Amino acid sequence: MNLTKEHGIKIEERLFTIEEALNADEAFMSSATIFVLPIIEIDGKKIGDGTAGPMVEKLRAMYVKAALKEANS
Repeated sequence: MNLTKEHGIKIEERLFTIEEALNADEAFMSSATIFVLPIIEIDGKKIGDGTAGPMVEKLRAMYVKAALKEANS
């Protein structure tokens, strides 16, 4: 969450419906152990084009960069 603020990325945390998720351009989940994991389908239905989207890739790169910087401090 701190990284998104530092990079001017708006985050909205709220409940959502499966229909909203299926209509999203891309979706992901995150945690301390998996960093950023793209969600490419739900119940066999593709989200977006069915691949990791540009935001997922950007967030993953930001997270890895920050983790490496902290590890080397």
